[in-house]
Amino acid sequence: MIKLHKIDKFYNRRKRNELHVLNDVSLELQSKGLVVLLGASGSGKTTLLNVLGGLDRFHHGEMVFEEEHIKKYRSRQLDDLRLKDVGIIFQNYYLIPNLTVYENIAMTLRVLGITDEETLDQRIDYVLSAVNMKNYKKRKASQLSGGQQQRVAIARAIVKNPKVILADEPTGNLDSKNTFEIMRIIKAISKEKLVVMVTHERKLANFFADRIIEIEDGKILRDEENISNGDLNYDTETDIYLKDFKEPLEISKDTLDISYFSDEETLKPINIKLVVKNKTLYLDVQNEDLKKIVVLDDKSEVKLRDESKSKTQDKTTETPIDFDTKNLELTNTTHAKKSVIDIKQVFTQTVNRLLDASKGSRLLYLGFAIGAMIMAYALSNLFLIITVDDDDILRMPKETIVIQPAQFDSLDDFLALNELDFVKDTSFVSQTYTTMKIPPVFIIGRGLIESTNIDVQFVPFSLLTEQDITHGRLPESPDEIIVDQAWINQVARYNETLNSLNYKHPQSFLNIAFTMNNGIAGYDTQFTIVGVSNVGVPVVYASELIAYQLSTYEYYSFELFQDSIVLEAGALPENINDILVPANDFWKLRIDDLPFTHTVNNTTYTVVGLYHLEQDGELTTPQFPMVTRETLRQLSYGFRAGFPLENYVYVTNVNQALNYFEAENIEAEHIYTIARQEYFARNLNIGNLIFTGIAIFASALSFYFIIRSSMISRIYELGVYRSLGIKKWVLIKRFIIESAVITTFSSLIGFLLMNYIIFSAQNAVGEFTRIGYVTIPSMLIGILIIYSVNVLSGVIPVAKLLQKTPAEINTQYDL
Repeated sequence: MIKLHKIDKFYNRRKRNELHVLNDVSLELQSKGLVVLLGASGSGKTTLLNVLGGLDRFHHGEMVFEEEHIKKYRSRQLDDLRLKDVGIIFQNYYLIPNLTVYENIAMTLRVLGITDEETLDQRIDYVLSAVNMKNYKKRKASQLSGGQQQRVAIARAIVKNPKVILADEPTGNLDSKNTFEIMRIIKAISKEKLVVMVTHERKLANFFADRIIEIEDGKILRDEENISNGDLNYDTETDIYLKDFKEPLEISKDTLDISYFSDEETLKPINIKLVVKNKTLYLDVQNEDLKKIVVLDDKSEVKLRDESKSKTQDKTTETPIDFDTKNLELTNTTHAKKSVIDIKQVFTQTVNRLLDASKGSRLLYLGFAIGAMIMAYALSNLFLIITVDDDDILRMPKETIVIQPAQFDSLDDFLALNELDFVKDTSFVSQTYTTMKIPPVFIIGRGLIESTNIDVQFVPFSLLTEQDITHGRLPESPDEIIVDQAWINQVARYNETLNSLNYKHPQSFLNIAFTMNNGIAGYDTQFTIVGVSNVGVPVVYASELIAYQLSTYEYYSFELFQDSIVLEAGALPENINDILVPANDFWKLRIDDLPFTHTVNNTTYTVVGLYHLEQDGELTTPQFPMVTRETLRQLSYGFRAGFPLENYVYVTNVNQALNYFEAENIEAEHIYTIARQEYFARNLNIGNLIFTGIAIFASALSFYFIIRSSMISRIYELGVYRSLGIKKWVLIKRFIIESAVITTFSSLIGFLLMNYIIFSAQNAVGEFTRIGYVTIPSMLIGILIIYSVNVLSGVIPVAKLLQKTPAEINTQYDL
């Protein structure tokens, strides 16, 4: 059934203190019988047993378990083998102390896939009856004597009906009575199973073994069949041996047979009344010399034996143990393997451990909460930096490409970009600082307020559609504009006057005028807000005429001012290069020459008239000429070409646009990318990053040590689970749950508390000062970070330990 071929096993391999613990071991084991590995301590017998059970690795050779060939240690393969086909009985019992007898045995079945409670009950009752422990199944393992624990360990080993039972010094911690009882059970099992047992007691081997393999210095010294010598000395403290008494006094009459045994010579007469009523025996004993009366039944540990105490002949064949593998066949199982780790149970155990924690441990958990508060503060500051609000960084639409004007030979070349499918419009407007006229209001301490200065970024209203308008309407003339809700939010936040007047609702901005000083003495251009959009960019949508007018103050837009023009002489412009000149003293000298040509910067214009501007019934004489749209566009573009200003291309697909410009050797940049880079350059604080990193690292490190401490105290438990064949990931899952529970009742509380403090403080100081970034998404990300860090820190020490073989884990515990 099991074959070992030239097995070698080393400790401290390739080191100075290398030990060759198994040296070229080869043997073959059949499917039944009790095989005893006999040898002195350190001979290698336990190591050989561990190799047979997949508890430890070997370095050379091959093991064949039925049809399965094993040439190297593979954890999954050997876990499955141990779980299904191998039952193990340990010298130290390896029961989970805080679990009941029933639970210790049930977990072996559950991990095999047996989930039906009735089946569990039947199988567990059967194996407990076989080892005479049925009445103890609700008792915790820690409440049992050594002999009782070993019986439960045997029951656990056989309940899954394995093919092989491995027993490592199963009687090493037991007295002689329990030794004999345990060996009787093992002997009975070996009549249907292969049982491989390790012992150093030669008499025990000679009496019970079917085969004895003697090991010395890692080699098989002797391997031979064994015939019991039929004679074994043993001593039992609790059983009563009737043949050690004098001749009994026997009374027999009708339905009553009484045998009286006594080791007392001077005992006074015993007065006994026996009453049977309703199938119940009532016993009334009267005697002054008796100190105690014990009634023996099937639950009693004390047994009456009709033999002498001095020697026990080979009575293993007379043992009343009921063991039949037919009662253990896995006929009612599910194929889905159920985890032996119950989430609810682990949660309850962890909570109880927290509640029962010592003062020092509670301070440590409090430290977790404080550490999480520090982490929350660090993360809120980090999120404040890395969580970019488009309203804070964008001054242009997100899909804007920036191009330096010097890369185009002419305005026509630049405007030709409008013919591309992915281009919506083009512009060359810089940010301006202008005045907003508001309804007059009196503010205490400041007096009468009629206007306020604001920053404005104009973009073409050709980018808007009716669907973008949430209040008002689209512009119908060049002096009407649209403001975006994001712009309202921004000016209402940062403009002191508007903020104090509570200008926040979109409707409060409708019909308010912008005033731009155009260099015309006594005349300001006014634009009226007729609508509010919700595109999400803090801009003002206006006619392209405003763009041209803002680019040069040396020329005025005829179309923009035509309703206010009063001719002194001549006619209005009709052609591209027709211009009006101010009706001042200089130009009046040539009034009779109209129309006449005038050359400026190598460009010839035709002066067709002299003009004034009318505002509020009064005439104003401007300083500069009035030109047509086309002329103003050319002039404003040419004016910008000599300065480090920028052209803007509004596109529908940023990547497509950038790829096109790269192919055309035109240097272009995405304005949103530029804005983000500038934002991070201004705000990214290395000190904050270091502080956040230290906070996270400190939390991870402290959690690592608390879970490692918990793990060290439970190496025994982990060794038990791994020895039974329970997978590594199942045990890791247990510590993941435990780490999550500890985090919930410590770190999470501190994290939420600090976020609440930051959020409340932010609301108290308002939006002028940013204390930290706290939103539902940022909190969820922070919570995810805390749980991830803590769980990972908790799993690392467990995962490192589980890299060891089960035998190595058990050895670590035993040390």
